[in-house]
Amino acid sequence: MSLQLICLCAEWCGTCRDFRVLFDRHAASTEVDRTLWLDIETHEDLLDDLGIEVENFPTLVIARADRSVCFAGPITPFAETLARLCRAARADELRAPVERHWQALATRLGATDTDPSSR
Repeated sequence: MSLQLICLCAEWCGTCRDFRVLFDRHAASTEVDRTLWLDIETHEDLLDDLGIEVENFPTLVIARADRSVCFAGPITPFAETLARLCRAARADELRAPVERHWQALATRLGATDTDPSSR
């Protein structure tokens, strides 16, 4: 099962910058349809209704190919944590209810032809 990974971060956050290396490496080595790295300040128009707090960086959203969100929340910035969440998503083992605003974000981002994280 292919996945879309969305990471919400802040450029000024050292933890996020360190995690980006692991995030990009994971995306390159696994079956991921799309990855998006979104700075919450640069893309606040897309993210303003989410209420992301500073202590919640990085925040990861995992959506399936049909854009249904199976995980949304802060993630400890470790490669194994990311890999374990992605394995569980592919195995359809993540079934926790996800708040509507996360689903709306995945739908909004999936409907765009351009990558909002491109510079």
